[in-house]
Amino acid sequence: MPDPEVFVDPPDPDPVNIRRRDHVIELGGRFKEAIFEKKVKKYYFHEKVSYGFKEALDEENEYITNSYGYRGPEFKSDLDILAIGCSQTYGIGVPEEGTWPAFLAKKTGMSYANLSAPGASIEWLVHSTFSYVHEFGPPKIIAALFPDFFRMEIVMNSDINQSRTVSMRDWNAQGIDPSFTKGVITSSSIDPDLKWRAKLSKRPFPIEDTVPAEEPIFRSFKLIMMLERYCEALGIELLWSGWSDDVSRFLVEYEGTDYYPNYAFNCWGLHEWESHFREIPKTKDDPEGIKDRKIVHDPANASCMLLEEDVESSNSDVYCTCVVDCHSEYIDQFSDSFYHGTDRHTRGLGNSHMGVHKHLHIADDFYDKLVERGAI
Repeated sequence: MPDPEVFVDPPDPDPVNIRRRDHVIELGGRFKEAIFEKKVKKYYFHEKVSYGFKEALDEENEYITNSYGYRGPEFKSDLDILAIGCSQTYGIGVPEEGTWPAFLAKKTGMSYANLSAPGASIEWLVHSTFSYVHEFGPPKIIAALFPDFFRMEIVMNSDINQSRTVSMRDWNAQGIDPSFTKGVITSSSIDPDLKWRAKLSKRPFPIEDTVPAEEPIFRSFKLIMMLERYCEALGIELLWSGWSDDVSRFLVEYEGTDYYPNYAFNCWGLHEWESHFREIPKTKDDPEGIKDRKIVHDPANASCMLLEEDVESSNSDVYCTCVVDCHSEYIDQFSDSFYHGTDRHTRGLGNSHMGVHKHLHIADDFYDKLVERGAI
């Protein structure tokens, strides 16, 4: 992949400053827009960056975007379904018609828009949803497939902090300084595993080492609760779930308690999907290791390669090779991306975003819950 060109934007013609005693905080450039812009933030690669989306993630599929730079239909008023999420909802590795928002719209006969972005945090998605409603009015339904709770937007001052996750290739970064060195709003992921953090360090400190994992979790839940109250006030039917292990485990462990969110449900087809796709077993019938597999072992399934003594292992569900045998009518239509996204060719064998089959199950789960709630 070629290195992107270094670019410098012209000075901000209308800077905004916040003064506190003798200190002046400059809120200019795209940072200013990220704070004060009321309309939907356009999503795009900088025009002077020399590499493209396809070369970075997926060379197999065509990615057609609307006038705001998002994948899928044009944004509009009187919308039925607004889907929000990260790259899994954006549909990296699958055609647009193979994404779960497209399947849900087809299954319900409703219109939809996809307000999703690769690498997006819950915080970013909720703020973007507020902007969408402000500009286009409330949709009838908001269907959210949230990422993990450890992502967050954070301001980085290079005199004090650095970030392992920000670079010129970070298309979600919005900076005061176009050199991306100081005053950057970066999308960071805070690893809760403390053993990776240095015992001693000096400035600039890595953001991932100095921010506790509780911070993005706190922000994520607060924003979700805010979104729930917001939708209640506007009469929007909200339904949300998550594809990540930590979201799934929370929804399983706290179901039926006072801590369970009012509009959440667990997509069972995605439970422990993270660990499941990273080590995809290869078999004689599946030498590329891309078949879509169940997570919970089914001893009645003759296709499973687990030995009976392995079933007792606590990790047997992760390595189970029971093949999911459904939705076969879509295999020919999405022959390259039915089991796993075609970005596996760019990212490495087996390491990909979910395939069309998982998208179908997500759409089915959202549909069933919306029917159960009387929303459709």
